[in-house]
Amino acid sequence: MTLSTGTRLAHYEIISLIGTGGMGAVYKAIDRRLDRTVAIKTLRQSSADLRNRFEREGRVVASLQHPRICTLLDIGVHDGADFIVMEYLDGTKLRCPQPLEKLIEYGTQIADALDAAHRKGIAHRDLKPDNIVVTANGVKLLDFGIAKVIGADTLTDTGMAIGTPAYMAPEQWRGEGSDTRSDIYALGCVLHEMATGQRQWESPAAPPRLDWIIKGCLAANPDERWQSVRDVKRLLQAAGERDVDASSSRAPRRSAAWGLAAVAALGVAATVGSWLLTPASAPPIYQLSIEPPANASFVLASNREGGIAVSPDGRAIAFAARVSGRAQLWVRRFDAAEAQLIAGTDGAFDPFWSPDSQSIGYFTPDRLMRVAAAGGTPQMLCPVGQRPMGGSWGADGVILLTGAAEGDLGIYRIGAGGGAPVNVTAGAWPHFLPDGERFLFSRNNELWTATVSGHDPARKILDATALRPQYSNGHLLYVRGRTLQAQRVDLRTLTVSGDPLPIEELVPGGDANPGEFSATPSGVLAYSTLTRITALVWRGRDGKRLDELASGSELATPRIAPDGRRVAFGRVDSGNTDIWIADLERNTTVRLTFDPAIDRWPIWSPDGRQITYSSGEPQRLDLYRRAADGSGAVERLTSHPSSQHPMDWSSDGRALAFTRNSAVLGTDLMIWPAGGQEYIFLQTKVSEAHSQLDPKTRRWIAYSSDDSGRREIYVQPFVAGQPASDARWQISSDGGTMPRWRADGTELYFWSLDGRLMAASIDGSGTALTWTPPVKLFQAAPPPLRTNDITFDVAANGERFLVVEPAERVGAEPIRLMTNWVAATRSGRR
Repeated sequence: MTLSTGTRLAHYEIISLIGTGGMGAVYKAIDRRLDRTVAIKTLRQSSADLRNRFEREGRVVASLQHPRICTLLDIGVHDGADFIVMEYLDGTKLRCPQPLEKLIEYGTQIADALDAAHRKGIAHRDLKPDNIVVTANGVKLLDFGIAKVIGADTLTDTGMAIGTPAYMAPEQWRGEGSDTRSDIYALGCVLHEMATGQRQWESPAAPPRLDWIIKGCLAANPDERWQSVRDVKRLLQAAGERDVDASSSRAPRRSAAWGLAAVAALGVAATVGSWLLTPASAPPIYQLSIEPPANASFVLASNREGGIAVSPDGRAIAFAARVSGRAQLWVRRFDAAEAQLIAGTDGAFDPFWSPDSQSIGYFTPDRLMRVAAAGGTPQMLCPVGQRPMGGSWGADGVILLTGAAEGDLGIYRIGAGGGAPVNVTAGAWPHFLPDGERFLFSRNNELWTATVSGHDPARKILDATALRPQYSNGHLLYVRGRTLQAQRVDLRTLTVSGDPLPIEELVPGGDANPGEFSATPSGVLAYSTLTRITALVWRGRDGKRLDELASGSELATPRIAPDGRRVAFGRVDSGNTDIWIADLERNTTVRLTFDPAIDRWPIWSPDGRQITYSSGEPQRLDLYRRAADGSGAVERLTSHPSSQHPMDWSSDGRALAFTRNSAVLGTDLMIWPAGGQEYIFLQTKVSEAHSQLDPKTRRWIAYSSDDSGRREIYVQPFVAGQPASDARWQISSDGGTMPRWRADGTELYFWSLDGRLMAASIDGSGTALTWTPPVKLFQAAPPPLRTNDITFDVAANGERFLVVEPAERVGAEPIRLMTNWVAATRSGRR
């Protein structure tokens, strides 16, 4: 169907035909309602099913607000044919070839635009020069009309090839489906054409300066390509700043982390140790991304789970990654293609290196361990309490650790071969300075220093908050609030000078972890900035998305009111956390708390008139209660040196279940009888959390515990005023967390450790509990472990679930690695 001048599509009036393609035609038009020029693309094929999917994806694509992406303005139907409305661009299609400087400029801009789409979980699937317009302000990407929302039903079915043949990746040709790596292949085709003026199979290699970058895009196997378009952008930027010797560069064998292959390709890996350990040298700035191993996910910024550590020689990084819900230790050398799993390290967290970079110390929930970086049998050094907060390995075979004794968070020393820990001082997060005698640590959230021999008394360096301190390249690094900061220090006198230098905002992992970063003395910095922009999404029992309640910031712990008409949740804006309440009938959301403290973990009273929540500082949160409509005074319920988190009110309002973070014994289950004295319901040497009372009979309490070595779901009898009995039943069989009851007590829901929402039918009418094996309702992202958050709630009838989901649909945020971080930060190139 060809549209003539003057044809009206709703309030759009056709002016002229711009061009035609395989999917349809593009017209210049006038939006008569807003008096603006637009571009309209009509689609040749249409059906009710395609239209539904198209509209659903169109809403997501319309969210792409980026200066390098042509904005999708509207979608509609005219005479049974679908059309999309885009901004009109005054420019020309990308011409090939391009001069080298323009190739790098435009290529970087294209990659930047694709990166913005990929971080939203959207793959373009039809990248080619015809879909790239060069304007006076640079390039713009067009035609996301066949874009794919990764992980969702799409406009095309599996088995159907879609795209432009000359730029389609092999998996697209085979109809096997596509993802963001297919766009990387297409980008390689475009870059080759920009470099040579010919299609990638029609000419010799591109100039050596670019050839290895392009080859990394064009690998036939998606797993062999660069895995992030953001990294291709950085490679192009580096090519624009630095000549690359083609004879010393090579395409990646497998670049699940481009940064590691890129370091090797740039000829850095072989010499990185020498210049990193030579302070007088001026190393170049590289900004790299390290992706998790295949079929694994990083475990970062979590209490007693996760951790990253760069080796002192700057040649490798150790990290915890989760496979099938279990964290293990991995090592990635910067001159290797893949990370290597270190066998026997189940439950590993908070790794740290020996000074010679040959061994790694790490914690498990109850032990301090060491293992060779090349692999081997792990060795236990000593038992630890349940909340160790960091370790450091100094000269002369001395290791500093925390949590080495019950009831004590002090810093201890132990030999690298094991033995009995000896107390050194009070504090947490020890970090040896280069001399191997002095070390940094946090005490009362402030920055202190001491000597491992105890010859010099401990002294304070900074009065202000400074968590997880480290030394790197003439600076002290520490976390304040959510920000990783640096401050110049005289290493001889340990006196600081100048103003703090902000580096990056980190995501804290709760009471015991202010954020993940690791730095070498010579200036290599690794850190994590996990995406915490989330949405509250309603899903049915089959996982179908029904509606979105809220998004746009970090949202947490949704709780549905007993009447089902309101939802309370925590929300983080500009670093401040408050309680908000959404009215589902009026479609309004109001803020309940306004103070600068952390206000989070709301729960409703049985009559829906009050909200109980935690408030305070990260390591001391008490319980408060106030009217749900915001009226009246705030009532403080508890006062304790440790943090507390409300979990559930009994349906008769007589008992409040909450957790208390013990400094050493993990998280305990507590009961506060209304008007009475709080008491410990369940305390063990492991962590119990996420407790909820059976809302129907009030005779049972469900919770999660890791006393088996893996977090599982348990139910125990509950009698008001009495501690837990020995009777209990394990509901999950393959790991579970965050249990939630159905309102009538007939079902119990929980997350499996790999992200399946499970449901078990429960019969609590007798003296013993009976239940059916849990069944999967739907699949979601793996839940965080060892957190007091609960990432879903269930409607009273068990038919709808309110789920916290990442708003930017990315598979896994990478670890950032930066060389010469001081120069990079001061120049604004981080």
